[in-house]
Amino acid sequence: MNRATDGLGIPREMDSGARSVEGVEPAGVHADAGMGLFNTKATTGVAERSSFIIVDREIAMNRREVLAGVGAGVAVLAGVGSVRAEDKVQDKLKEMKECCTECGTTCGKCLAECLKCYAHCAALVAGGNKAHAECMQACLDCSEFCKLCLTICGRGGPMMAICCEACAKSCEMCAKACEKFPDDKTCAACAKMCRECIKCCNSCCKK
Repeated sequence: MNRATDGLGIPREMDSGARSVEGVEPAGVHADAGMGLFNTKATTGVAERSSFIIVDREIAMNRREVLAGVGAGVAVLAGVGSVRAEDKVQDKLKEMKECCTECGTTCGKCLAECLKCYAHCAALVAGGNKAHAECMQACLDCSEFCKLCLTICGRGGPMMAICCEACAKSCEMCAKACEKFPDDKTCAACAKMCRECIKCCNSCCKK
């Protein structure tokens, strides 16, 4: 069976078949294009996820740095606060020590004046001057309070505030008794010293 040929000697059936094949794009082209698009989307998705992971890590690192900074700041503030608290305690102890020293010195002087005035008034009473009897007794009692306050404040005892308050009250009573005899130098000197002791004891009580 003779097959018709074209001018090139190619069978017409084959020629038409070849044309039909040439007129249609190979299926592999679509497949490759689709795969390429898929690969592009997949790569983009991986890149985006990688970017999110990197950002999350940076945020986590920044958060840790911030927390570390806050922790360090708190530690520094706590250290500063403890130092200030310790300084306040030391200042308070120093103030109390100075107060006790001053109070002890003043009470010692007042004790000496009270004993001196007591001996003076006792001699007057013995000589018949009964008006000095009250002053004599006030000086004796006040000397005991001054002695107690001198002892407690001298060692910085926990009850020195009570002693100072009691000593201030006793000195007030003694001063009033001695001030009844303004022309008596011994009584006047005792009254003056008692007033100084009152101020010192009241100041020590407040501290």
